[in-house]
Amino acid sequence: MNKTLDLLDSDAEEVIWQIGAHFGVECKWHAENNPNWTFHLFEPNPEAYRTLVNNFYLLPNVSLYKLAVVDHSSRYTDFYIPTKPNGEEWFDQVAGLTPTVANGFGLEPKRIKVAAVPYWRLAHITRSLPSCILIDTEGEDYRFFPLIKNRRPKIVQFEFIHMSSHIEKCYEQLRAWDYSFGGRRDIDEIWLRNS
Repeated sequence: MNKTLDLLDSDAEEVIWQIGAHFGVECKWHAENNPNWTFHLFEPNPEAYRTLVNNFYLLPNVSLYKLAVVDHSSRYTDFYIPTKPNGEEWFDQVAGLTPTVANGFGLEPKRIKVAAVPYWRLAHITRSLPSCILIDTEGEDYRFFPLIKNRRPKIVQFEFIHMSSHIEKCYEQLRAWDYSFGGRRDIDEIWLRNS
């Protein structure tokens, strides 16, 4: 269960966008227990997406997208799936838009092509504006910060790890956009809109 989502109003019609949903475990409990909330989960990893469908197929308030959210306008993008030393594909959480994180774990990334959507089209695709954006793109979270500026969700959660070269600029942007630090949970940071 994602405790960040506990900060939302259970009586309101909240909208959650999750970029890099993997298996969707962060949203599952809240999707089942808050039928008035709407979830839009984006996951390009083919194996993870199959599990995502199995986890959410009975929930009418959840929409699933087998898409990579990107910061360019191409309809397809490279995606890197780590492999084990014997060459077997390994669909764990270190898959991403670049091979950097997989390399950092000593894994050999395999490049595949996946369908993509630019982040500036998410409001059109989902027909919604988010109350909360959850970003988990293995070190590429900073690419989606313009979503925060332009959509102004109440809550933003992103992975602060893997972002060492970009994190200070991200903090400056969040403060300039009237967000305050709301705490850390494991490898994630939560920022809350002040107004």
